[in-house]
Amino acid sequence: MSTYHSVLGVTEDADQAEIKKAYFRLLRVHSPENDPDGFRKIREAYDELRKNGGKENGPKFPPLKDPFAVKMQAQIDSSLKAGNNALARETCEEACRLFPKEIRFLYELCMVYRRSGNVGKAVNTAKKLVSIDGANPFFHKELALSLYDRGFNNKACEVFKKAYELGCRDYEFLEEYGSYCFDMRNYKTGRDVLMELFSLKKSWEREESQKYIDSWCTALFHILTNPEDEDSCHSLSTLTQYVKTHEVFFSDNIRTVAFAIYERMIPAGLQISDENPVLSVPGIREGITELADTLLPICKEKDERELLENIKGEIVDYVLEHDERINSLWRLVFEALNMPEAFDRSVVRFAILDMKLCMIAEWEAIRKDIPLIEKDYTELYEKINTSLNDISDADKAEGLKARLISDYERLAPYYQQNYFYERHPEERKKLKGTVVHGNSSGSPYVRTGKKIGRNDPCPCGSGKKYKNCCGR
Repeated sequence: MSTYHSVLGVTEDADQAEIKKAYFRLLRVHSPENDPDGFRKIREAYDELRKNGGKENGPKFPPLKDPFAVKMQAQIDSSLKAGNNALARETCEEACRLFPKEIRFLYELCMVYRRSGNVGKAVNTAKKLVSIDGANPFFHKELALSLYDRGFNNKACEVFKKAYELGCRDYEFLEEYGSYCFDMRNYKTGRDVLMELFSLKKSWEREESQKYIDSWCTALFHILTNPEDEDSCHSLSTLTQYVKTHEVFFSDNIRTVAFAIYERMIPAGLQISDENPVLSVPGIREGITELADTLLPICKEKDERELLENIKGEIVDYVLEHDERINSLWRLVFEALNMPEAFDRSVVRFAILDMKLCMIAEWEAIRKDIPLIEKDYTELYEKINTSLNDISDADKAEGLKARLISDYERLAPYYQQNYFYERHPEERKKLKGTVVHGNSSGSPYVRTGKKIGRNDPCPCGSGKKYKNCCGR
């Protein structure tokens, strides 16, 4: 039985409820006032086992018998708590010289070397530990982390696996192993490792929350980089559940999470018409939408909500683009109705005007899609339903078109994208040149280069779409 488990008098397979019950039972005997040393021991055991889901956080060694060795261990502990790595390193080195058979000092020295940046010495010390006890998972952990820190990624691979197979499950190891897997593009293993990390602790303390958010984002990277794995959808759903149970921590990290989603969901340079490795997986699309819907109510800032709504919009945009059951005009309808709030309102009004004229001109082609739009794209249908009723009435539609076309002919030269004229060139008036929206000189600006569409890459080189960058 491990030291911490024996202190609390529970078995090594005890769950968190049993550990908590044992702690409060012993607290009646070892209170801080009557037995401070006893209280310190049971509190340390309780904190460590609670922190790691009931699992040990490091190797356990037999108690030190030599009084001077005990003092040296106390000095190492106090130095580490004070952040004095130099004193801790000197004490460990001297302890290893005086007590060569006490493996705990060699283990402490390895950790101090690694945390002090002496990774070369850490590697050599960890190798000694593994040669002494090749079955100890924490010795393999130190060797894996030291090799990883040293940049020996290929050598670290087998050692990480070995430590994991031997049962190493403390937070630091799982976090580093998950990051290592991402660097080595082993996304499936990395996802599984990080999902296990979250399973070890159901509740988070505020001081630990940022570490868990970072690991959560890394797990999301793993899932969205390899979305076609059969367990990816389930893992994404599990991550969403963590948002629901830890809203208070995620509410301070909405931008970080949103950008983590967007970065993997829309790789740089990928256009909406391209085959997207993430959005082409149906279960993942729904999973991202559910995640965005879970985050939206806890947003504190307007721009955070816009980021998440933009993510949802990209998904619908992609689905509409690739839905062969419906007319391509529906994507333009959705785009016009879901422009970010940051867009100039005159641009939004013109886009809706453009869209309505297209719908009137193509009514016979799109009317058959309405039942499917109502069923599979409910939000889009609710937004456009009133216009559909007006257009479906032939008398109303004719008068509506006459009113709209008058405004359109007047405004079209001032905007980059005129879908109505593009899709129906017979309607285009003979205009001299094409004026770019925003020109206030009074004279037409004739564009000589290729026209930039709303979904084209922005010419500024940001990697974003024109509509999300300079086209706002």
